[in-house]
Amino acid sequence: MKEIFLNDDNQLTFKVISTSGDEFNASKEQLQGLHIPDIAHIPATVPEYKESAHQIDDDQLESIANPVQLSPPQEEWLALHEQLWHLPQSIMFRMVKAGFLNKKFLKLSNARPPCVSCLFGQAHRKPWRYKSATEGTVSTLRGD
Repeated sequence: MKEIFLNDDNQLTFKVISTSGDEFNASKEQLQGLHIPDIAHIPATVPEYKESAHQIDDDQLESIANPVQLSPPQEEWLALHEQLWHLPQSIMFRMVKAGFLNKKFLKLSNARPPCVSCLFGQAHRKPWRYKSATEGTVSTLRGD
């Protein structure tokens, strides 16, 4: 790699020199290693979802495996949720009430569409500051 810069579209671009000495521009995606697959395995059945995420409960798995048709406001809400880097929906609803987001989303407060990415992202979370002892009590880990 010779240089990193922003191109005319404000996208990160890398100037790379090949083994033959030729120079060319590449994006981050084009520099992905061969050992990293382009497409991951996407689970399609409830057992495959259970294998992928052990800590998601059966009701959430069922809603992921058999999704309901979203209304246009729900689709717009999820698109906005993704644009805001998966900001927690509770904070997004506070932003709606404060007037930062469109008030039309207030009617979704009882019908929040599930974000599959957030469900899987939260599935692996475990408290890292605590560990359970053999007696079943919880004790804090020392950080010094």
